[in-house]
Order: sequence, then structure tokens, then C-alpha cells
Amino acid sequence: MANPLPPISCKFVQFVANLLPLLALSTLLACSNVSRKPIDADTRRIIDSISIVEIQKVKIKTDSLYQAMRTTRLPAAVDSIKQRRLIEIAEQLRSVPR
Repeated sequence: MANPLPPISCKFVQFVANLLPLLALSTLLACSNVSRKPIDADTRRIIDSISIVEIQKVKIKTDSLYQAMRTTRLPAAVDSIKQRRLIEIAEQLRSVPR
């Protein structure tokens, strides 16, 4: 059976491609031992506020992509599930003795 779902949009692929280097860099920095001294409270607050802003930006982008994909892909997925279920029901009805 052919896949009834439309292909993933270019915007989503572009978003993931932009997100991967950021994730790789943050993983690299988190895993490395850049400095031996602890971070002071002011620096920690600055880092936290910057990360909160960046996380909010990413959340807005992912939420909008999710909504766009939901409106385009969900109906196709539901139709596919219904079609498979109807085929299963028809096969079960054929196997029932009369």
C-alpha cells in the first residue's frame, strides 16, 4: 500500500537543519570542561535569561510548524487509519462462517 501521507515540508527540513548545529554546539559545550572555576551568580542569571529567550523562540517555531503539519497531515493520517480498519473489518467478515 502506498504511503498516503504527504512528504515533509521544506520548512520543517530547513528548521531541523538549522537546529542541528545549535544542538551539536550546546552538547559540545556542555560536555567539555571549559573552565575550572564556578560561574558567579550574575553570570548565571545572564546565561539563564538568554537561554530562556532562545528556548521561547524555538518553542514558537516548533509550535507553528506543528500546527501547520497538523492541519495538513492529520486528515491524511486519519483517512489512512480508517482505510486500514475497513480492510481489516472486511477480512474479518469474509472469514466468519455463514
